[in-house]
Amino acid sequence: MPIGRELRQQFLIPADEVYLNNGTVGSSPGPVLRAIFEGYEACEKLNEADPEDYPIWGYASWNQFRDPLAAFVGCDRDEIALLRNATEANSYIANGVDFEARRRSPDDRSGTSRRRDALATACQTLRHRRKESHASESR
Repeated sequence: MPIGRELRQQFLIPADEVYLNNGTVGSSPGPVLRAIFEGYEACEKLNEADPEDYPIWGYASWNQFRDPLAAFVGCDRDEIALLRNATEANSYIANGVDFEARRRSPDDRSGTSRRRDALATACQTLRHRRKESHASESR
């Protein structure tokens, strides 16, 4: 069987439909769904050896995941950030860019489209924070 057909069978959407936005709200393949459901079932048991492991997800270093990913990608562990979604990632990136330094070079441009409103919102929040910061510095 061709690989495309084999992969297509992993999705639960009707066979006569095609859905191309798998990034955020699209259909997930069967193995991913099973792993998610198994993860939910494990978490719902609330039987972690260390109670602090639940429900404080996202605040650990996650080096057991970052190390193999960094080795696979070919970078240092500290260059890997594991975030919950694209919106959070865009916010982290927008808040880490020094727009003042970038503005000095005529070759650098930062932009977004209306398709990614979350990035636009992150940039607007950053602009607002920087205006407040500059206002307090001038007092």
